[in-house]
Amino acid sequence: MIIEIATLAFLGAGSVLDIRKRRISLLLTAAYALTAAVLSLPDPGNGYSFFAGFLAAVYSLLTRGAFGMGDAIVIAVLGIPYGTERLFSLLLIAFASCGLASAIMLAAGKKKKTDSLPFLPFLFLGTVLSFAFC
Repeated sequence: MIIEIATLAFLGAGSVLDIRKRRISLLLTAAYALTAAVLSLPDPGNGYSFFAGFLAAVYSLLTRGAFGMGDAIVIAVLGIPYGTERLFSLLLIAFASCGLASAIMLAAGKKKKTDSLPFLPFLFLGTVLSFAFC
């Protein structure tokens, strides 16, 4: 329960920063990573799912930053306390909700194809929904 509260606090604060400044705090991310590592010590098998963050980092490089490297780092850090199943379920929700929001904003004329959206709020949503339903 403590790690879930820490995760929601981290993603909530990170979402506010991402929306307002389009930046992800590496200090906040490092503090959460340390907290997650310490709280995950009784179950060290969960740490392997950080590989999803590596894949996201490769994707960030391939898209020349269209998908932010900070988002990839956050995905990697979320892999520390959560198993592969939980991580991939929250990522599926996050990417699907981001895609839906993008489609709605494009259709409404609020955004152009070249505009970007902050991704941490969608990771926050994916995490909340995966805690509730998975």
